[in-house]
Amino acid sequence: MKAVTKLEIIGTTKSNDESNPLPNYKFLKTIGEGTFGIVHLGLHIQTGENVAIKILEKEKIQEVE
Repeated sequence: MKAVTKLEIIGTTKSNDESNPLPNYKFLKTIGEGTFGIVHLGLHIQTGENVAIKILEKEKIQEVE
């Protein structure tokens, strides 16, 4: 397995299918967990590239003023 070397911000997602919010990615396993969310190892289906997918829980994030 090659290392994840690139960071790309995908953005927020609102999907009609809550069971698959990122249809272009396959979630392989959970690789980390923190205060604001979970990080998964994923696979971009079209390119075969390994990616890190960070899912943030909106309710746990407060705006900084």
